[in-house]
Amino acid sequence: AIGFQDPCENVQECLCTAMAVVQPPSLIEKLGDVAEKVGIALAVVKGLLPGGDFRLTTEKIRGVDQKVFSGLPPALGDTYNRWFKEYAEREWIIYGNERITFGEGKAIVDALAAELVGSFGVQR
Repeated sequence: AIGFQDPCENVQECLCTAMAVVQPPSLIEKLGDVAEKVGIALAVVKGLLPGGDFRLTTEKIRGVDQKVFSGLPPALGDTYNRWFKEYAEREWIIYGNERITFGEGKAIVDALAAELVGSFGVQR
């Protein structure tokens, strides 16, 4: 039989040691996080107000009246391209130890698009 050996003889001491390694965020870090979240909420609210990016209108699409966002580009890719450019230096994806900025993400997306067009004949 394989036995389990506890590296800590005193579980409470082991937990206290593990907790001491993880430092809680500082007040400045917490305030920065709150400010960022408030900024995002404000941007969404402003977008919903008259004249904002998220206002709705009705347009005929293939002969059928549809609700659409009147202040946004017609294609989702246009929106992503704006974000890739505007936030090029900011981190976009974090996975484990890997970090990809918006600018690096744009290069990856462009390479994928070129491969889909060149190798698989994908068209608009």
